[in-house]
Amino acid sequence: LFEHTDSVTGTAGTRSKEDSTAAAGGSAAPPQLKPLYDADQLSRYDGSCSDEGLCRSIYVAVGGDIFNVTKLRGIYGPGRPRSVMAGKGITRSLVRLHMAKEQGHGGADTVLQEAVSDDCTQFTDEEQNVAAEQSRYFHANFPHVGRLVVWN
Repeated sequence: LFEHTDSVTGTAGTRSKEDSTAAAGGSAAPPQLKPLYDADQLSRYDGSCSDEGLCRSIYVAVGGDIFNVTKLRGIYGPGRPRSVMAGKGITRSLVRLHMAKEQGHGGADTVLQEAVSDDCTQFTDEEQNVAAEQSRYFHANFPHVGRLVVWN
């Protein structure tokens, strides 16, 4: 048996190798474990460039999952509109931006400065639904490279 957690619902469970094989419709290897990153490690993936012109990848965490968004350097890269989000957990920011748009409010810069966080503990049901939607979007469009952890 191996343990897994659904990144959207947060539910934990166990699954046997036979369950995994049956679900895949044949013989399947156990899922690859993704590396764990704490906030300090994640912050190193901010897209910054050295004097030699070598640039770091850009990672963001959404719902505790870390994604490589380097292909969006024009959005998340240094000096760009969402550069404050690079190398951070951004679930709360994405939800706040979505809610501000839905309510017809501008002020994205204020939302980004105040809300860069992956903390979803105080979300309403509507905000949880938006967070789940954002998580699905990132899973569908960007490489999933790890999990964000908080060490107590």
